[in-house]
Amino acid sequence: MLFRSGGFLKAHPDIDVKLTTTDRLVDFTREDVDIAIRYGHGDWPGLDSWKVIRPVYTPLLNPKLTKGQALEKPSDLQLLPLLTETDDVLDWKAWFKAAGCSWRPSRRLVEFDTTQMAVAAAAEGLGVALGPPEYFAEELESGRLIQPFDIYIETEDAYHLVCPTGRADEPKIVAFRNWILDEAAKAEDRKSTRLNSSHVSE
Repeated sequence: MLFRSGGFLKAHPDIDVKLTTTDRLVDFTREDVDIAIRYGHGDWPGLDSWKVIRPVYTPLLNPKLTKGQALEKPSDLQLLPLLTETDDVLDWKAWFKAAGCSWRPSRRLVEFDTTQMAVAAAAEGLGVALGPPEYFAEELESGRLIQPFDIYIETEDAYHLVCPTGRADEPKIVAFRNWILDEAAKAEDRKSTRLNSSHVSE
């Protein structure tokens, strides 16, 4: 994943950290939660928010999936099983449009609850998933995943750090906010460098 809490723990050993992952929205009025990460436009009533990162998506797959056959052009991906997050078929259509080819997949889409699950399945060789390469740097570095084309699509929404209005100046929230926004800035610099020579479509 893009942001690993180990860096924050090393920088702030005096702050106790408890991480919870869930697909539901945290209810700050009922749960003992200080901050959360939400995906959307960034405008939520009763919350202060800071944009962390707007991910870009590109095809990722295990190299064994091609059985030694080279992927010479983007349309070649349509001969392979395509993995997607539920209700995100339009992302694949958008990517093929950005790549300059028609949407004619020869195989049925396989749907997963989350992008992380789809990319995990891709790493196991089950198909090709659209994912943000920054989130899966370890898998790309190890060779479990490859990125066959430098063609990306970018969503309108982004990941935001949020906390209840009125708590933004609490020291522990300030510390985490400064850390994650600094990490995000570094990731954005890497992304911008890569995208300067690539095609991005919103």
